[in-house]
Amino acid sequence: YYSIYDSGDRQPLLDAYHDGASLSITTPYTSQNPSRFEPQQLCFCCLLFRSSLGEYYKDSRNLKRIKDSTMRFRLLKHTRLNVVAFLNELPKTQHDIASFTVDVNTYTVS
Repeated sequence: YYSIYDSGDRQPLLDAYHDGASLSITTPYTSQNPSRFEPQQLCFCCLLFRSSLGEYYKDSRNLKRIKDSTMRFRLLKHTRLNVVAFLNELPKTQHDIASFTVDVNTYTVS
């Protein structure tokens, strides 16, 4: 997933989403005070720099900030086509896969 996401062409991610998928993003970044947060707190599952956060802020569905229900609905992307189209609009990223930690739940029948 992340190698495709970082590739620049995110269209192949269509296969990762169900037809009824939904997606929204939230960032604590504010245009008034971008330096309030450390860079590691300003991530959308990836390494970002403060200079590119404006691209995320305009689509942020921060429910503490967005009170208008029409705007809340508009910022929620519906269907896999709309989700991937939205992902394609986001800035290019580069993940450090070696830094990922994955928790896996297991279940065994006793």
